[in-house]
Amino acid sequence: MGKEFRNQLMKVQKQFPQIIKEVRGKGLLNAVELNSKALSPISAYDVCLKLKDRGILAKPTHDTIIRLTPPLSMSSEDLQEAPKALHALLEHDLPEMKKQKPETVSGTVPNVCDRCGRNLYG
Repeated sequence: MGKEFRNQLMKVQKQFPQIIKEVRGKGLLNAVELNSKALSPISAYDVCLKLKDRGILAKPTHDTIIRLTPPLSMSSEDLQEAPKALHALLEHDLPEMKKQKPETVSGTVPNVCDRCGRNLYG
């Protein structure tokens, strides 16, 4: 099932090669790495929130990686929902998200995580 899941995610990657940099994983533990330049100013966290609205729970890692870990008891039909939701998000939601979220000031690197408040470099 893990290979089937990755194959479905790779089909989405082929349709959006400028946004999805890499699909990787082992078994049902998978990651989708996004291209930060093509995604800017949107982060993996923002994408995960939109996936949640579409019924898919995912975990952002850093600013560009989405971790997908479906339950081991999931059926093959249900397993197809995450790639479908990711495709729909990239096709329909992402352009609108980019319009709504203002660009960050270039040249500044945040020292504090915007989600947990942890000091990133100190």
